[in-house]
Amino acid sequence: MSMRIKELEGTKLKMKNMPLEGLSFLQGVLEISLLSNIPDVSTKNKIIFDCAMSFRVTDEGDLLKTQNDLSGDMICGVYTVEKSDYLVWYHEQSYGIHQTDSLCHYLVVTSTEVIDVLSASEPEIITIN
Repeated sequence: MSMRIKELEGTKLKMKNMPLEGLSFLQGVLEISLLSNIPDVSTKNKIIFDCAMSFRVTDEGDLLKTQNDLSGDMICGVYTVEKSDYLVWYHEQSYGIHQTDSLCHYLVVTSTEVIDVLSASEPEIITIN
């Protein structure tokens, strides 16, 4: 299966020069924190998934095949993933009990890591200056 990605509008500019600061997962809520790496700029972004069913974190330098398959389209931002092997795997592992849920595969790409998230809700992005 050849996956395709589509940017959630406006996220590329919000996430430029913002590596992963940390993440937390509590009671189904995944919170991803990004902090600007520009000197004298203290901007922080929080990406919050209220109903995260599964997630994985990978160093962006280890996703060479994915980067090649996407022809360089995978730059910092938040994306939805079409034709997702991860979502297929999840449904297989759970014997399809969540197939009636409107799960979506989201891809959060930072300058240092890539976070795959399966969630029933679109993320909320909060900018803190």
